[in-house]
Amino acid sequence: MICSICGRKLSNPKSIELGYGPVCYGKVSGGPKIKKKAKAAISRPQAECPCYDIPGQMNLEDYLMDS
Repeated sequence: MICSICGRKLSNPKSIELGYGPVCYGKVSGGPKIKKKAKAAISRPQAECPCYDIPGQMNLEDYLMDS
């Protein structure tokens, strides 16, 4: 199906139902654009970052003292 206003191909099911793309719908209706469905957020466990003491490694205080 294509948009009734601009002729672009419609892929969003809501746009196909209305006959307009999201931008053209906003222009015709004077309202907000059609919003796409948000993808479900994938929650990943945070990996713990171990702190290592590396010989010769400077920390912030060492850096500031040298300046």
